Amino acid sequence: MRAKQRKDYHPHDFEEPLAGLSDELVNDDAYRDASAAGFDAVPNDAGGSQAESIADLWIGHARKYAKLVPGRISETLSDAANEAESAPEADADSIAAAIDAKLEALRSSITRYAEPPWGAGNQGYGTALETSAVLIVWQLGADEDHCDDCLGLADGSPYAKGQIPTWPKAGDTQCFDNCYCSIVADEDTWNQAFGGNE
Repeated sequence: MRAKQRKDYHPHDFEEPLAGLSDELVNDDAYRDASAAGFDAVPNDAGGSQAESIADLWIGHARKYAKLVPGRISETLSDAANEAESAPEADADSIAAAIDAKLEALRSSITRYAEPPWGAGNQGYGTALETSAVLIVWQLGADEDHCDDCLGLADGSPYAKGQIPTWPKAGDTQCFDNCYCSIVADEDTWNQAFGGNE
C-alpha cells in the first residue's frame, strides 16, 4: 500500500481568495456618517471639515490594521490545514472542516472592522461639545468588567476642552478597541450653553 503523500499548505495558498478583503473591511462612509452625527447632536455651528478630519483619522487607523488581516488569516489557515493534514485519517473533507472552524474562530476579530464606528461618533460629539464649552463626561459602558483606564477616565470626569486624553475605542485604554464607553455632556454646562436638556 502506498503511503499517503502529504501536502504542505502555505499562507500564499490562501492569498488569492482573500485579495481585496482589507479594502472591504473598512466602510469609509460609515465613519464619515458617525463623525457627522456626533457633531450634529450638538446644536452649534461646529462640524463640516472638522467632522471630515476626525473621520479621516479613524479611517486611516482602521485601514492600517485592516491591511494586516488577510496575511494573518492566510497564516492561521495554512497552520490549521497543515495540522489537519497531519492527522492519520486526513482527507479533503476533514481539512476543509478544519479551515471552516478556524475561520469561525477568527470571525470576531475580522468583523470588528465592520462594526459601527463607535469611536468616530464619540470623538465627533466630544469635539462639538468642546467647541461649545460644554464639559465632557466619560460614561462607562454597560459591561460590568471595566478596565482600570476606563474607570480612571470616568472618575476624572468632567473634562474641559483639550483635557480628555483619548476617546472610546481609540485603542489607548487597556481594553483597546473593545471599549464601549461613551462620551456624554455634563448636564450643568450643557444647560448653560443651550438652556435646556441634552
